[in-house]
Amino acid sequence: MEEGERARTGIGELDRVLGGGVVRGSVVLVGGSPERASPRLLHADEPLAGRRRGSVLYVSGEESAAQVKMRAERSAWLAESLYFLAETDLTVIEAHVAQLAPRVLVVDSIQTMFLPGSSRRREA
Repeated sequence: MEEGERARTGIGELDRVLGGGVVRGSVVLVGGSPERASPRLLHADEPLAGRRRGSVLYVSGEESAAQVKMRAERSAWLAESLYFLAETDLTVIEAHVAQLAPRVLVVDSIQTMFLPGSSRRREA
């Protein structure tokens, strides 16, 4: 088995755990409390979008675009190839992924997502 291309996240400990970064075509589930994990993931997107070719689509099911933008501005980073979508409907997300074809897709958080018509949708 050949070692796949790895993209560094910019978070040293996460890159170490992942063996040097995220492998192309892989899925990585990152857990943690929202006040700690979400900001760390936002910072991870910058190296993936800013220093590499391709775009990053960050999908938030918990925070609005305004909340995320304020945090990004406070942190003094915005990447031109970082796209944001506040959405929980997987069919809408899938349409955006098909149109944008991002190199990286971040979903925050997976438990807020639903598929229309599925009996597993949680009511807020």
